[in-house]
Amino acid sequence: MKQEKVILGITAFNHDSSACLIYNGEVVGFCEEERLNHIKHTGDFPFQAIDFCLKQAKLTINDVTDIAFYFNPSKCIKNYFKNNSLICYFLTPHIFIRKRFYYEAIWLLSFINKINSIKRLIKNKNIKINYIDHHQCHIWYGYYASNFKNCSVISNDSVGENISSLAINIREENGTLIFKELFSQNDPHSLGYLYGAMTEFLGFKRGSDEGKVMALSALGTNRYSDYFDSAVKYLLNGEFRLNDNLIWQRNFQPKAQRVSDKFISKIGNYRKKEEKLTQIHYDIAYALQEIIEKVLHHQLNHINNDNIVITGGVAQNSVANGKMNNIFKQKNIFIPPIPNDAGCSLGAAIALHYKYFESMPSRKDTAFLASDFSNDKIVKILENNKIFFKKIDYSLEFMINEIIKNKVIAIFRGKMECGPRALGNRSIIANPINPRIKDYLNQKIKNREFFQPYGGLILDKWVKKIFDYKNESIKGKYMSFVYSVKKEWLVKFPSLVHYDKSCRIQIIEKNQDKFLEKLLEEFEKKTGVPLLINTSLNLRGQTIAQSPQDALNTFYNSGIDHLIFNDSILISK
Repeated sequence: MKQEKVILGITAFNHDSSACLIYNGEVVGFCEEERLNHIKHTGDFPFQAIDFCLKQAKLTINDVTDIAFYFNPSKCIKNYFKNNSLICYFLTPHIFIRKRFYYEAIWLLSFINKINSIKRLIKNKNIKINYIDHHQCHIWYGYYASNFKNCSVISNDSVGENISSLAINIREENGTLIFKELFSQNDPHSLGYLYGAMTEFLGFKRGSDEGKVMALSALGTNRYSDYFDSAVKYLLNGEFRLNDNLIWQRNFQPKAQRVSDKFISKIGNYRKKEEKLTQIHYDIAYALQEIIEKVLHHQLNHINNDNIVITGGVAQNSVANGKMNNIFKQKNIFIPPIPNDAGCSLGAAIALHYKYFESMPSRKDTAFLASDFSNDKIVKILENNKIFFKKIDYSLEFMINEIIKNKVIAIFRGKMECGPRALGNRSIIANPINPRIKDYLNQKIKNREFFQPYGGLILDKWVKKIFDYKNESIKGKYMSFVYSVKKEWLVKFPSLVHYDKSCRIQIIEKNQDKFLEKLLEEFEKKTGVPLLINTSLNLRGQTIAQSPQDALNTFYNSGIDHLIFNDSILISK
């Protein structure tokens, strides 16, 4: 029976804005606004993403009956007054001195004012707006993306309305979902907030450069490990608490100091952006990464379930994910392709759909829900730009031969990836055997820091032969796990091996992607190495290429040698 509800999920007004549309029991569209407005991690209202979703469904905004928004403003207000009562200020007057009360109020009023403007922004006054708790959005999306019927979902990020970590067991009985909360804890005891604060301390951009800090940790030692350990208390139910050895209670004051005075007294002042990195910075990153892993280990220890989903912003920490997958080697650990806030528009819409219909939307791979372009459209764009191209019947052999010659190839094919990782549809592919390729990519194409590693493509049958992979079941097709490389393989693909002898991998399972599968097989036959470098089709500071024009801009402004559209249209320099 046709379902009358048309549900538009929205993430907006903070960071990683996105939109999702559920119609007739199906997720018919999803897109991150950054891919269309080209502002990385944009918090702007997702006008273009909404338009994309509506076009996918052949609907207009007037057909939408409900909006599912990824935050609950009433709980934000309640939490504000809880944290800013008169009693609180008598007990901790330094907060009042630091103007937390005023700046947080201004931020909160601005956020709520923006939420209240949604009907005006979309020009539909009849639409119903439903507010879904932030971490519930992460949980619902993680559950939907996993395809598990029975699992436990853990969400860790900076903070929702007040919650920073939430774990829920979900099981299906006779078509009905049964929920049981395992643990929940509030801000400021937050892995995401801690990681963001330290990212800022190390001179990087909080909310954007946490991945750089994760990469930097490979160069560190355990000099500060005991100090970081002293700041964490582990509770019996899987929760944890942070003391002020590391961070202050959350402060919304612009450019506020988020690490504590005790931390600065112990370590020193913030690193300036242009300041040279030293061993102290490496060691801080190491201790930070180590404490994240210890807390995750503590959380997973208190979950008695064979299937575990890890989501929320902290789930982008692929180093921690790989270690947890090896420690809990009898469990199926799943990381969804959009664990950050962009995935919350999906989670909000799914939660509302279940509320109305007591059923999940039909499940599909959420990694590939975005735009694609036909050969005809691509050819028209190339002809309009007077760009010379060739049509090739079999690009596979061409790619293998050119990669072996150390040529770098960009591929633009099928539906654009959703989430932070390029998965072979908007990717740059290169030869990992050449030890100079990593530096070439960093200097001539990506313009990245020397310490940032690259991810690799590998067929599932090779994973246990090459990597320290202890899990019984091989899963990881979204490049969400880092594993140590076995000693005998370290010298065979040096441009993929990080400083700590590890590598992040995208595992290609049989029949998952015939083209990538064949590409890896043929490369292995000719070289003996069954891996290829795979990095996103973009330049530093840019978003992953969404359109053919984006791909062309990246191609002509970098050292990429060839660009192949849909495995059949070739442009070369």
